[in-house]
Amino acid sequence: MNNAVVSTPELNHLRAFVAVAQQRNYRRAAQQLGLSPSAVSQAVRRLESHLGVPLLARSTRSVSLTQTGSRLYEQLSVHLNGLNAALQQVAGLSDQVSGTLKLNMPRSAACLLMQPMVAAFLAAYPQVQLEIV
Repeated sequence: MNNAVVSTPELNHLRAFVAVAQQRNYRRAAQQLGLSPSAVSQAVRRLESHLGVPLLARSTRSVSLTQTGSRLYEQLSVHLNGLNAALQQVAGLSDQVSGTLKLNMPRSAACLLMQPMVAAFLAAYPQVQLEIV
């Protein structure tokens, strides 16, 4: 059993590789990622250098996966999809207002000013617990 520690490549390099593997084209992968084709190409080259194996077979007209690249793509695509889903879910939570809102005010102000607004506020922000003291 090999106990050598393998350092982890950069996530952006992995994403670039997966995009090229899916698109089979650097230009389309670059468009998907919002990068230049040269940046995507450089990221894939750095990943190959880091791993010490060729992942893509390149010609002037096409890009295909090597056997090693195909194995890596199968594993990475599942995990990167899960990672992207988790990040999108967490990012969606930042748009939700939640928590406890505690308001200290005289009873007359609560009855006259707050009572008409409470139902609309709670309907707009269902994750908020309102305490009026």
